Amino acid sequence: MIIGDRVRNCLSESIGVITDIDTEFAEVDYGNGPKKTSVQRLSLVNARVPRSLRIQGMKPEYAQFLEYLKTPAAKCLLTLEAQNPEMDLAIRQQYQKLTGDELVEGSGYNVAPNTANKQGCEGSVTFVVPDELPLAIRDMMVQRSGLVNRIEFLWMLVEQGFRITR
Repeated sequence: MIIGDRVRNCLSESIGVITDIDTEFAEVDYGNGPKKTSVQRLSLVNARVPRSLRIQGMKPEYAQFLEYLKTPAAKCLLTLEAQNPEMDLAIRQQYQKLTGDELVEGSGYNVAPNTANKQGCEGSVTFVVPDELPLAIRDMMVQRSGLVNRIEFLWMLVEQGFRITR
């Protein structure tokens, strides 16, 4: 996500525009002034610059990292969880629009029950960490090495041909 992107807050279903962003939080203007929001709660509605074009313009080390994730050595696994049953349809539609495939619950995709009180949809990518790793990717691995728990990173990989499966 970048400044100027239209985003949906998965918790409140509000749509706004990013006015400032860092690795954990974004300032989003929902029409009544900017509000600090966790980037994990946000999903892109319509990006000003398509993510696929941003990937093409990436530094060579990022492109090399994406190529690495495609190899069997990376053991790359994508998992996605809808916030609740109400968000299930929106997640399924977004995935099908990007891939032409249907999500299969239990095969890397789950729907949290309403009783889980999730604050947003969750997307994670696990992989074997290579010797050379771009700093931006290293910074996204906050919980443990080899795990990026950022839904926008997962959607970027889906746009690049990666799929959610077990």
